[in-house]
Amino acid sequence: MAFDLGLLLAERGDRAGAEQALRAALRADPRFGAAALNLAVLVGERSPAEAASLAGRAASLAPDDPRAAWTHAYYQWKAGDRAGSRATLRALLARDPGHAEARALLAEIDADPVRRGGGGRPAPRGP
Repeated sequence: MAFDLGLLLAERGDRAGAEQALRAALRADPRFGAAALNLAVLVGERSPAEAASLAGRAASLAPDDPRAAWTHAYYQWKAGDRAGSRATLRALLARDPGHAEARALLAEIDADPVRRGGGGRPAPRGP
């Protein structure tokens, strides 16, 4: 229930309410990967380190979900962990060699070793 409410509130533009509902969903079920992933995207601009942690949780709960792995890598990069981001992307590409977004993000990270994130790459789509 809290998860669905969080998605609805996010869709309506109530980011604070959505965050509260998604956090409640995670408190109720800490293994709810979709709640962790959506919360990561919701807080990512404000707190990339927290987003990386949340997306990492989602990726560990769903190791075959390329969206969770890519989102984890993206926020690792945004938080300044380029080595972690590269490792996450390489693991994703080992499982899914044709993952174009993973290849593009890895190329972007490798092309600019100074920048701590950002670039022309849009943030993952939110909840």
